[in-house]
Amino acid sequence: MKTITIKNRYNNSVIFESSKITVKEAVEEAVVKKINLEYAYFEDANLESANLESANLERANLESANLKDANLEYADLERANLENAKVEFCVINFSKLELKQAEQFVKNLKEQ
Repeated sequence: MKTITIKNRYNNSVIFESSKITVKEAVEEAVVKKINLEYAYFEDANLESANLESANLERANLESANLKDANLEYADLERANLENAKVEFCVINFSKLELKQAEQFVKNLKEQ
């Protein structure tokens, strides 16, 4: 059986493993289980329409990830890398600490 592994972007340690079929499903499972996804590596991940509400994605690498239609409401995106992420139609709110991520988000919207 195939396992999807979510790893730490800096030291490659395993954050979460899932038997789900897609990365999106595995990430949603981790969020439901309240797994801390801080430092997670999601570069180029297809998370279209994912429900990531209240996820801890602090310092996660979401560079070039497909977040179209994703629900990121109340997600912690402090210091997360959203460079070149596809963010059309996302539900999202940023805290004062997430100014850089908000700027990346707006820049990505303008480029899409």
